[in-house]
Amino acid sequence: MGSLEKLKNVAADKTILYIESDKVLQKNFGIYLQKIFKKFYQAYDGEEGFELFLKIKPNIVLMDLKLDKKDAIELIADIKDIDEEVIILTLSASDENYNLLQSLDMGLAGMLLKPVTFSQLVEKLIRILPPVKKVISQKVEKQKIAATPIVPKSKEVAKKQIEKKVETKTTVDLKNSKNSKVQEPIKQKTIEKTQIVEKEKQPLKEKLTVAPKEAVKKEIKTEPKLEIKVPKTCMEDVKEYAKNEESILLINTYKGITIHNQGELLNCEENSFEVKASTAQIVAAKYEKHVILKVEMKNKYIFANIINIDLKNNKLRLVKPYYISYQQRDKSVLRLTADSSFKATMFFNNTHIDFKAKQLSSQYVLLTTDTLELNIKPNMQLDLTFGFDISSPSVLIKEKKFTKTFAKGTVIRVDKTSSGIQIAMAIEVQKSGQSNFSKYLKQRENETIEELKQIMKR
Repeated sequence: MGSLEKLKNVAADKTILYIESDKVLQKNFGIYLQKIFKKFYQAYDGEEGFELFLKIKPNIVLMDLKLDKKDAIELIADIKDIDEEVIILTLSASDENYNLLQSLDMGLAGMLLKPVTFSQLVEKLIRILPPVKKVISQKVEKQKIAATPIVPKSKEVAKKQIEKKVETKTTVDLKNSKNSKVQEPIKQKTIEKTQIVEKEKQPLKEKLTVAPKEAVKKEIKTEPKLEIKVPKTCMEDVKEYAKNEESILLINTYKGITIHNQGELLNCEENSFEVKASTAQIVAAKYEKHVILKVEMKNKYIFANIINIDLKNNKLRLVKPYYISYQQRDKSVLRLTADSSFKATMFFNNTHIDFKAKQLSSQYVLLTTDTLELNIKPNMQLDLTFGFDISSPSVLIKEKKFTKTFAKGTVIRVDKTSSGIQIAMAIEVQKSGQSNFSKYLKQRENETIEELKQIMKR
């Protein structure tokens, strides 16, 4: 079976949206795609593509990373926010968006570098598309059952077999009933006798099983000494990983956006080692001042601090490595850093207290204050007010409007810091303000990604 036929088999029940500013490429690929997929739609810029996505809700989005009117990364984030399951395949010349998307975990199914031939696109689509669900109709199922041959037994043979079974069953039942009545008292007596005999035998067994004291002493003396093995330190393991050229993954977070890339272990010294990393990873590592390394084949995670950054050669010098238990964050709940416009106020002891928001998401907020006298404890339920700037819905108007929303907060934990206290809270935003709060979070995600892109350009 050819590649085109294979693609038809997996694409027959699916809808595809192709967003591409290059009209020649749109036309060339579109001729074939509309023959293969159940439904085929086209858009020529990011804004048109998003509007069409909202209307048709396709299974697959094929898109270029250089789009007019709406940034491609912003478009991917908006699409994934609406439908986490949608399959997104990107096409791009190697540009800043392509380089950044290699670092961001945005749930892409695949990426192809231009120039791309249609045969390359077909092979990629075959690999990422799930098979067509086959539905067998009731009519076909009935025909299969009817076609199954049934071999009937002769009536006389069947009758004799039934009679024989009944006879044997009744005779067995009668024998059992007679024997049980006669043998019941006999069985009871034999059980009692055996119990008495066992009790008499028991002390003899105990005497026989007890070993002489001298024999026990000899056995203890002849026991071999246990060798105590000192476990390797994490630094020793790192040297071994570097020697074996183990595959490693670097993980960092830049203002709530997770950055992860393949890295390379280099130049291990006695107490430090170097790692080669991507530009995006260097930016995120500089922001956090540490790196988490995943040794992929061993499935182990290492935490290490940064003592030097070589921007020219994209290298990090790391020290004090140690193993940690690491759990990846839920992709659907981004914990972002608030901007300077964000204000948080808590109503506590009949007083409104202002806080700074360190991190926030749709379900969580981390607040800080330099006030130490607050007697706030876990499980307390408190009223919160959030204020923030949100952009105008129109792309033409670039003004921001200050908006307020209210929420109920439940205290998860309270930590003392050198400058005050830090309070982690689970939040539930009031329905009237949920839409604006979601817009603010999406705006912060896009602004953070854009900020990362600008730093990578420098």
